[in-house]
Parts: sequence; structure tokens; C-alpha cells
Amino acid sequence: MDNCDWWIRATKHSTTDTCQVVKLSEKQTCSHTQLPNENVLCHFLKGILVDSTDSMLWRKQIQRTLNNRLCVHISYWKAWNPKMYDLNLLRGTHEEGFQRQLLYCCNLEKKNLGAVTHIKMSDDNKFEYFFIAIGCAVRALQICLRPIIIIDGTHLKGKYLGTIFLVVGMDGNNQILPIAFGVGKTESGESWIWFLSRLKE
Repeated sequence: MDNCDWWIRATKHSTTDTCQVVKLSEKQTCSHTQLPNENVLCHFLKGILVDSTDSMLWRKQIQRTLNNRLCVHISYWKAWNPKMYDLNLLRGTHEEGFQRQLLYCCNLEKKNLGAVTHIKMSDDNKFEYFFIAIGCAVRALQICLRPIIIIDGTHLKGKYLGTIFLVVGMDGNNQILPIAFGVGKTESGESWIWFLSRLKE
């Protein structure tokens, strides 16, 4: 670039498609900053999101991180796609999670004695309802919790909407213990009937 003393020299490897930086000038006299594309942002953010403590970075935090570490300014919306791409690489996609539900339930019932799981699919093999009760929590309800349960539901946000149903118990010290939860398409009478029927079992 004109009026700037910064430069870089690199050579291409003869056997691969990669390049190696040979020399680099650390002196920069211009204030020009070019916006990186999303591939560059994804590669940079992946190293940050590997740390679970930073896995919930908000877009404004991503903007500040790029500004502080790379002196790169990006828009609020451009910070979203790289974050979601990297989270899918680290955690898997929603679709992969749905496909592994049955395997997860089988392993949970084998390893956690007393655990109860149910999955209901539609006639065209689409997800409808999911129920899970943790074995140790069920035993705690029978032995040391108050003979009262609290039931509530709330709406889910994200790519796939729905409702999560939750059952908790309370001990003598007023500490709350989750006992069971379920997921349904909507908070309807049909969903509640299915969930409470599984809970009764």
C-alpha cells in the first residue's frame, strides 16, 4: 500500500498448497485496516471458543476481542456467522443432536440406575416429544425430598422452537433438585398430558 513501510515475504511449499512466511516487517506507518472474510474470522474464533468459559461470547464481545487482538473492526451482524459456525464444529449441529437422542437415552438408562426416558416420534419419523428422569434424582425424591413436586414449562428459543417442561423437588433446607424434564412442540394440553403421563410412570 502507498505510504506504508509494512511488508511481508512468503514462499509456497513445493509439495503442498501452503505458504511459509520468510520475512516480516513489524513497522506499519498507515492506519488502514482491511476487513477479514468470514473464513479468517472462523479460524480465529475457533481457538477462543475451544475454552468452555468463552463458549458463550456475545457478538459485542467478539467485536471487542477482534479489535483488541487484531485491530480489526467488524459489524455487529458479521460477528454472528463465524460464532455459530465454530460452535457447530465444537458441539455439533442441532440435527446431529436429534439423531443421537436414542443412543443417549440408552446409555443413560444403562449407566444411571432408575433413569427413565421416552421419545415419541410422528408417523413420518419426526421428533414430537422427549422425556427424561434422572435415576439418582428419582431416588432422592423417594428418600429425602419433601413429598411435593413443582411443575412448570417455558418456551425454547433458537433454530428449533418448542417448550421445555420441568419437574423439581425441594429438600428440608429449601434446596431445589431437578427431577425430570421434557421437550414438546408446543405448550398445549396434549403436550402436558403426554408429559404428566410419563411422569406418573
